[in-house]
Amino acid sequence: WSIEIDPAASTAPIERRAEPGLPIPDAPAGAVHSAISVPEQGVARLVAVSVDVAHPYIGDLRVELLAPSGAAAILHDRQGGGRRDLARTWDGTTAAGLAALAGLPVTGEWRLSVRDLASRDTGTLRSWSLRIELE
Repeated sequence: WSIEIDPAASTAPIERRAEPGLPIPDAPAGAVHSAISVPEQGVARLVAVSVDVAHPYIGDLRVELLAPSGAAAILHDRQGGGRRDLARTWDGTTAAGLAALAGLPVTGEWRLSVRDLASRDTGTLRSWSLRIELE
């Protein structure tokens, strides 16, 4: 019999969290940004993002992740209508843009952008987290 061990498979994922508590300006003021720095070296196999946004109408919001390479992944784009608060996790199976980040270097600043695209309501980016599994 034999055994094969893949050392890359045993690499612990990179996990970071930010709790910026930033107000999301009302349209057309622009987006709010929060950054998480990743000093580790490597190439992404899987990227997952969780957000906690307080807002009375999540259908007003666009949420986007910007990788250190400049690649962008739209996570939420005005879905949910009048539902309140956005607390969700995405990965490459639930957000096509995240699947496209596989194979990219992980080192650098990852930024989350939250934009309110409709007027009259404001919200808060309470927290977000990033989980990266390496190749």
